[in-house]
Amino acid sequence: MLLREGALHIINDNSLDKIPDILREIMIKRGLREEEFKEFLSLSPQLAYDPFLLTDMREAVDLITKTIDEGGKIVIYGDYDVDGVTSVALMVRALRTLDANVDYYIPSRISEGYGLNKEAIKNLKDEGYALLVSVDCGVVSLEETKYAHSIGLNTIITDHHNPGDEIAEGIIINPKLIGDEYPFKGLAGVGVAYKFICALKTVKTIPRKTIVDLLELVALGTIADLMPLIDENRTIVKYGLNLMRKSSNLGISKLIEVSGVKKDKLNAMDISFKIAPRINAAGRINDASIGVKLLLTEDEDIALKLANRLNEINNERREFQDFAHNQCMEKAKYEIKNGDFLFIEAENCHEGILGIVAGHIKDKLKRPAVIVQKIDEENEGKKIYKGTGRSTGNVNLYEMLNENSDLVLKFGGHSMACGFTIEEENIKELKNRLNMDLKAMLEKDETLLSNEIPVDLDIDSKDVSLELAHDLKYLEPCGKGNPEPIFRLNNAELKSFRMVGNSGEHAIFDADNIRCVYFNFDRDIYENILSKNAKSAYDIIGHIDINEWNDSENVQLRVLKLIES
Repeated sequence: MLLREGALHIINDNSLDKIPDILREIMIKRGLREEEFKEFLSLSPQLAYDPFLLTDMREAVDLITKTIDEGGKIVIYGDYDVDGVTSVALMVRALRTLDANVDYYIPSRISEGYGLNKEAIKNLKDEGYALLVSVDCGVVSLEETKYAHSIGLNTIITDHHNPGDEIAEGIIINPKLIGDEYPFKGLAGVGVAYKFICALKTVKTIPRKTIVDLLELVALGTIADLMPLIDENRTIVKYGLNLMRKSSNLGISKLIEVSGVKKDKLNAMDISFKIAPRINAAGRINDASIGVKLLLTEDEDIALKLANRLNEINNERREFQDFAHNQCMEKAKYEIKNGDFLFIEAENCHEGILGIVAGHIKDKLKRPAVIVQKIDEENEGKKIYKGTGRSTGNVNLYEMLNENSDLVLKFGGHSMACGFTIEEENIKELKNRLNMDLKAMLEKDETLLSNEIPVDLDIDSKDVSLELAHDLKYLEPCGKGNPEPIFRLNNAELKSFRMVGNSGEHAIFDADNIRCVYFNFDRDIYENILSKNAKSAYDIIGHIDINEWNDSENVQLRVLKLIES
């Protein structure tokens, strides 16, 4: 990335005097100390921690080194989402440079579910594997690891999920373990896997180029898994994105190509909304190993073929999702009349996309949402349902389920997203308890479900410029933990208001001579504005953005909310 003429010149400058006041104010408001500014804004951040600070890292390195030296078969066992897929690909790529006897296994979301399972473990042992290394899963697999050890299969668990009350047996690498001394707890599963490889490099000759190139996979998984883009993750993602813009990984290059993303301008938003969904789609409704094969291939024709296949699967996923969304949203609108916790039973929906649908419902109705659906399994003759949930505001869904764990067979996840299995006879009781628990929580804190848009700064129209829009790019990558800055323009007069898009779903207008675009604008608000001839003043909340058209750039406001002044 090259600095623009007249842009911020602080990257290799010992002085911080040239940081614009608006950037400085945003960083201070977000809790950054002045001595942290250069690291935060740098194109080449250096923040990284010793991998051996992670609990059990030394034991893990010793065990995998011994297995490699003895020619033992190693299987990388991963999750079926982007974090899991990138973790698997990373481990396999690194271990193959050591001529390790390594392969991988990803369970089916539909037939096996999340995490380790005994049948897969038995089959892997029967196939001659000596060591199972889990990535992005396994920390709560107490019975499964115990079983693996009982049949002579060694395990190393690398994970980043909440440990829960009981954790797996044996060697566990997870920064969230109680007593773990690793300074940063926000690593993705692929970040933990990368730290394992960095530790292994201290005793095995893994090429430096491999260690650097793997940052593409770490950045991809970190962004996709919505990890906070601060601290060490910021170093990882900045380097990883720069590498992806000129990627040597054929799979990533072809996936960028078929996704319609401009490779030289790839950013975290492109990963979140265009790249990651295509990899995730395979794990949701097909076979997650397609993504691993794509990220491992060295053949350009195969890479293009696999990238196109992921594109096709993603289109199928959209169709399944539309069907489930229409059904579940209707039920959610009924459920909200009975309580603030939306507990929905789906029918004949593809279970692989119910998590996405739950996310859309919680976004639309501003309530935590759980969707359950019957599966073709029984537990001692009792019907079994799978559930998936998404939370909102400050509601910790993981803790809510943990408080009611006596009603579920198995559950896992984190504060904002969880999955579980439950017997049919316990569904009604869980639904009632979750609603009662949330009601009690809201009585103590009525702001718990608050989804107010957090404004970074009020700004005058004279300060909204193309130069500022470019300077704001130095705050990237933006995402969880470091959101894209949000501004409020007060008492603006709207002009030239019109609806655009294939179905007239977006709005374009001018406010104090600033071009504004409002995606998925509420038509009722539009009619209200027209009825007033747009003469009322409005506060506009949104992002300062760059509109590129016909090789020219202009500043614009990407609007999130209009409030009549």
